[in-house]
Parts: sequence; structure tokens; C-alpha cells
Amino acid sequence: MKKTVLYLLIALALFSCLAACAPTGDDTSPPPISESAAPPEASESAGPSSEEASAPAAQEVLISVEYVTDALLSQYESFEEFVEDESFGRVLLISTSAAIKDFKFTEVSVEIGAAGEMNYSESRVCYTLAELLPEKPLVIVGPIEIGTFTKKGISFVDETRTTRHFCISVSGEDGSLSLTEF
Repeated sequence: MKKTVLYLLIALALFSCLAACAPTGDDTSPPPISESAAPPEASESAGPSSEEASAPAAQEVLISVEYVTDALLSQYESFEEFVEDESFGRVLLISTSAAIKDFKFTEVSVEIGAAGEMNYSESRVCYTLAELLPEKPLVIVGPIEIGTFTKKGISFVDETRTTRHFCISVSGEDGSLSLTEF
């Protein structure tokens, strides 16, 4: 009898912890995440941003990753589509504010270094586009896993001919998306 009560108390405690982590509210689609793809500043000091600089600067490119909705898709006449696995049902839309060259949707590997730092690297290219255009975003159907370590990412060549790499992360708390440059 004591074991049964103990097991019930443990189950109740686990259920309470899991329920406290569940998202609340009626909005099932998190807000879009935009990441600036402007080249990093050459200086280490915190100077003015590229928008505030008096010298002409390269156009800042914003990349957005959002969950697809019918309303979102209706904003575009057409889109590129990559179907990795229909059974997962997670559908993302990647859009940009300006054309970007040599766009890749990739798998990302994470290794923990000796000092505990996370080291990201592209492990496989899943899909490529010669150019991702603002008027024709990319829709991705496939596994976007919730958790601490990301498994998907993007890369592209910016206006300075630098290859930029980002991982797409999904929050385990609320399912929101984020882009992190590596």
C-alpha cells in the first residue's frame, strides 16, 4: 500500500511539472524570427550599427523563419518547396528581404568541446537554391525537432562573398523558432 501511494505521488509530481511547462493561450503559431544577415562589424568595440554609420553600407538582409499558415502562403504568388518527409507535418517558410545567393538548407551537427563550448558544423546539404528571392520564399516539409540541440540550418553567400551559416532552433518551452549564426 505504501508503494502504491509513493508511486501515485511521484506520478502526480511529474504530471504537475510537465503541465507547468506546457504553452498557454490560443495562439498555436509562434511569432516569426528574423535574423539580420548583415556582415559582422570588423571592430570589436560597440560602435554605431551599419544603419547609423555615415559611410555607405551594404544592404542589410533579414531572413525570417516561420511556421507556415494559409494566410502566410497567400501573401506569395509562388514559392520553392522542399519535401524532406511528409509524415512529420512540420512546415516552415524561410523568406528574405533581399535576394541571397547559393542558399542551402542543411543538417547541422553539434559537438561539445573540452571547455564545454558548443561547436556547430554543417554535416549534410539537404537542398540548394542558386538564389533565394524575397518574392519566392522556401517552404520546407520535414522533421524540425524540438530540443536543446538543433539539427537543421541554412547557409548562403552574402554581398561580401562570405558564406554565412545559421542553425534553426526550436524552443522546448513554447515552440518558437530562432536563428543562431555559427
